[in-house]
Amino acid sequence: MRALYGNSRGGGFPARLDTRTKMLLCLAASLSSIVLTDMAALGVLLAASVAYALSARDVKGLLVSYAAVALMLGTSALCVVGMGLLWPAMASLEIQRFVVPFMRIVVSINVVLGLALTSRVQSILTALKSLRLPALVFIPASVMVRFIPTFINDIRQIWQTLRIRGYVRSPLGLAARPGLAVRVLFMPLVFRALRSADDLAMAAELKGVGGQTRVTAHRVGRLARVDYLTLAVGAGLLVLAVWLQLRSGLRMSMH
Repeated sequence: MRALYGNSRGGGFPARLDTRTKMLLCLAASLSSIVLTDMAALGVLLAASVAYALSARDVKGLLVSYAAVALMLGTSALCVVGMGLLWPAMASLEIQRFVVPFMRIVVSINVVLGLALTSRVQSILTALKSLRLPALVFIPASVMVRFIPTFINDIRQIWQTLRIRGYVRSPLGLAARPGLAVRVLFMPLVFRALRSADDLAMAAELKGVGGQTRVTAHRVGRLARVDYLTLAVGAGLLVLAVWLQLRSGLRMSMH
């Protein structure tokens, strides 16, 4: 039940923000990254989101997430190269169409990590319930957010175990042996994820989810000055990104 009841591991600037502020940042960054298509506009959001994620003071967790994105990027690059050999028209694929989706993913990961690493499940439950959302929505959402730091911690523990037992010395050495990677890394991760899911289910039952009694939420506090300043800065960055997007569209229409 550590996955649901455990304290947040991160700290720094995001820990000073109200949970509702961090949720609004996640919503705004995710929606804007979907709408924006210009690399310069997405670059503004990407730089701001990286600074926001780094301020949580969990560099290792951030690197693990970036490693997963890099793995997806490398796999996609190999697929594009292979399709280019079979279909020459794919070889002329613009770099922007290839990089933009991964910029969107990284922006979303950064803001979600800022929420997941510095928030307790109780605060997330209270914030979501204050929005008058049904339990069918806010309970799974809070559990999914809390699962992120739990899964990152599982990866760290399995990796340390592999290094202690001498299976691997570096990520490159493990990547060169895919059969060993599946057996000693991915399979344990699957079982740890299933166990964490069971822990989350039991913890939810102990919290009264699915019972006949009504769960009383904690009192929702007011937003502080730092929350309003953060939202104002986020709105300014969003306006700048939209301006860059519109400017890029006008430049392309003139040509």
